[in-house]
Amino acid sequence: MVWAPRTFYIVAPPNVTMLVLRIAYDGSLFHGSQRQPHGQTVEDTLLSRLCAVDAANYASPPALRLVSRTDRGVSARESFAFLALDKDILLAHNRLERMNAMDGGLWITGLGEGTYSPPYHKEYRYFLPPDVCRGERLEEACALFSGTHDFASFSRHNPEKTTIRTVSLSLDDSTGHPALVFGGTGFLWQMCRRIAYACIGIARGNLQIEQIASLLTHPTKRKIPAAPADFLLLTRVDVPFQCTDLLSGLTAMATYYTAAFERQAALSALSKYLL
Repeated sequence: MVWAPRTFYIVAPPNVTMLVLRIAYDGSLFHGSQRQPHGQTVEDTLLSRLCAVDAANYASPPALRLVSRTDRGVSARESFAFLALDKDILLAHNRLERMNAMDGGLWITGLGEGTYSPPYHKEYRYFLPPDVCRGERLEEACALFSGTHDFASFSRHNPEKTTIRTVSLSLDDSTGHPALVFGGTGFLWQMCRRIAYACIGIARGNLQIEQIASLLTHPTKRKIPAAPADFLLLTRVDVPFQCTDLLSGLTAMATYYTAAFERQAALSALSKYLL
């Protein structure tokens, strides 16, 4: 497909009801969520599927806006796309089912209507390495980052945005695999991944809590590195409207990840045999 700039994207007026798609995606297959000229993105794929089922066309694509942007490699269990498109068009001719049957790691899991009115509270989870688990140092790190701070040393530079943010950070190991849980209405570029790097370093003893605390109170040009994107997941976006579940999308996503987990288990068994 031919990349088109964001000139037609939504600056959504208040109190205007729009079509909303609840989506999920495997971030390892995309160069981020936002459209750009250097690789396939979530927005590109969504638009190409709309065109493939004759719900839109490349010459005059519908206005499109995601509620949250994610970096290359970051996945989402729940995000939302606002579209300037007639709901009846998507409901006709099994278009949603046909879109969900396409390969590519993107699924439409719900359909609704709502007004675009950010900011929205979001939840991200960063799944920790096997050697990092609950302990005093990790809990101290979570408490350190929670609250309002200047995260200039924990994000990529963007002169158009303030680096002051208010977030919550906690540890959840209820599933048997510990994860850092981030909550907030605004996250800077690579902010969660850089905080995760710091927390992992503190838990392992490679970084000192005082060293990280100093970067929050007195930011410097030195940046904390970003942890790998593969283990960061956008898990929830709190929106003030309901979406109807789409079984075709939920089933396709479950089938995709079941196959991926089975392959990973087979590779793990093979590696143990070989090594």
